[in-house]
Amino acid sequence: MPQAKALSPSNTLVRLRVQVLFGRGIDFEEDNIIRVIEMRAKQTLDKLHEAIFIAFDRFDYHFWDFYFGDDKPYSDKATIYGMSSDSFLGAKENAFDAKKTDLASLGLKPGDTFYYLLIPATTGGTALWLKASMVWLNVVAATRAS
Repeated sequence: MPQAKALSPSNTLVRLRVQVLFGRGIDFEEDNIIRVIEMRAKQTLDKLHEAIFIAFDRFDYHFWDFYFGDDKPYSDKATIYGMSSDSFLGAKENAFDAKKTDLASLGLKPGDTFYYLLIPATTGGTALWLKASMVWLNVVAATRAS
């Protein structure tokens, strides 16, 4: 009997439910502005940022961060992954570079939630908080070329 293939970044898909929470003083949670995004677990958080940016029809340059490990956005207790651990995030001990962090390394399980912040690079733009929930993991069967 063949052994089941272990979960690994190269053979696992992750499905995330991403919802706009609030921005510009407006609470959007009841409006159910939601996108579902599927990615490979080997992809990095900066690639997730790009997917969210496209899924929500954003086009203007923004700073951005992901917040993990707390049940509310923008928490001092959260671990932060952003554009670069030494630029926008500053010298925080709990800040890491999203380009160096893949989804698999985060140990996410279905039901886990984290937050994503978009901050406009220009004045007059709208900062948005989004909540992402992991809803599904799937091991992709390896295929062989015949």
